[in-house]
This record gives sequence, C-alpha cells and structure tokens, in this order.
Amino acid sequence: TIEPYVLEIFSKEAFSSVKHSLPSHCTTVDESAGRVRVYSCDETGLKDLTHMLKPGEYFIRQSNLEDLFLKTTGSMLNERQ
Repeated sequence: TIEPYVLEIFSKEAFSSVKHSLPSHCTTVDESAGRVRVYSCDETGLKDLTHMLKPGEYFIRQSNLEDLFLKTTGSMLNERQ
C-alpha cells in the first residue's frame, strides 16, 4: 500500500528545513532524482509543512501509479531506461 498524499520537495536543502516537523504517524520519506517525496496519510500535517517552505520549492498532491512504482522498485522509470 501507499500513503494517499505526497509532498514533493524539489531540493534536499528545502527538505532540511522541514524534516524535524514531519507528521509522526503514517509518514515515509523517499529521496531520489534530486527530489524528496514525503508520503503520508495526514494531509493536514503535510499542508502544515508547506508553511515552512518557499513558493516554488514544493508541490502537494495525491499519490499516483508512478509513486507506487517508485516505492515498489526503488527507482523512477527514467532512471531504468
């Protein structure tokens, strides 16, 4: 299974400013391709993190099949081609 919400942070530097404030339950973090994806069942907790980030540093969305693939295989499709 995969958590229903994703906070994509476009740099590890931006992630460092929120990593100590992650929601404590049902949250996992994946770092790949220069991005950090925070998966969580706590949409409100993810939205709270965005207040600590600058506009353009993140994108919050629902998880999708690419996220499931990434979580299952550990790599993005483009990395495997």
